[in-house]
Amino acid sequence: MTQKIFELPTAELVELFLHIQQRRRLAVRAFNTPEVNRWVLKSVPVQESLASTPGGRVALESLLTQADPYILVQAAGVVIKWAPEKAIPIFASMLDADLSSIDSPDERLDIRQ
Repeated sequence: MTQKIFELPTAELVELFLHIQQRRRLAVRAFNTPEVNRWVLKSVPVQESLASTPGGRVALESLLTQADPYILVQAAGVVIKWAPEKAIPIFASMLDADLSSIDSPDERLDIRQ
């Protein structure tokens, strides 16, 4: 029997969150909208599980220090629910962030939206 998402330890949920975001990023780069949508839907229960516990919220907030703008924006999108003062500056910083090192125009767009 497979373990339910909400029963996983926080560290495993964070790894799953990062894995899902990487797969989503690859689908964005490949212009594969159905695949992007599948990964977005898979991320919802992971995000909800992390957001439902104090340890999960701390783990998501710790992702706000990542150098990867993709992860920053995805984590901030969850953190904004309980700590807008931590998430809003992340979104603001992406408005004028230099994303020229990211080859995929769709990925840059995904970060900025």
